[in-house]
Amino acid sequence: EELYLGSTEFEILRKLNLPNLTKLEIPNGKIRDLEENFFAHLPKLIYLNLYRNQLGQIPQQICALDNLTVLEIGRNDIREWPKQIEGLKRLKVLSLTQNSFTRIPTAGLMALPSLCRADLTDNHIRSISTEDAPLLDVRFTLRLLGNPISFIDPVIKDQPFRWLTVNAMEAFEQNKRNPGGPYYW
Repeated sequence: EELYLGSTEFEILRKLNLPNLTKLEIPNGKIRDLEENFFAHLPKLIYLNLYRNQLGQIPQQICALDNLTVLEIGRNDIREWPKQIEGLKRLKVLSLTQNSFTRIPTAGLMALPSLCRADLTDNHIRSISTEDAPLLDVRFTLRLLGNPISFIDPVIKDQPFRWLTVNAMEAFEQNKRNPGGPYYW
């Protein structure tokens, strides 16, 4: 079963009792929070889309969705990585585009064993530091397009970024105009 509730006016989502629901999409709304135990009766949920709402953080209850494989939570105002999300052992696709991250949540991404793609496009990430070095040997693709990266630690600057998706033409043009940075990836 699938449920699409696009462009809702709800600020707080109330519980749903749909035990066979596998896909829930609630994009383009005004959701700020979820009612306590919102996901309690959605045990088969594998796909969750909360794109373009007004969430200030990733709701902790999402972290208890054992079967979740896709989480689309872009275009909110999320700034922090909740440690509990690392319990999503089956998560394959994580989209955090157009949020307010200022650094790559490296440790959190590395703790997701099934992750294939993480998208942090159009956040506010300004640097790639030695703390991000474990990402050099990862098994997933990390997208950082549209971030104003102005510093790459010299220790990792010359390493091959196999994991990084670059819009080559856009990045090349931006970096050519600003040889001292910020660099766009």
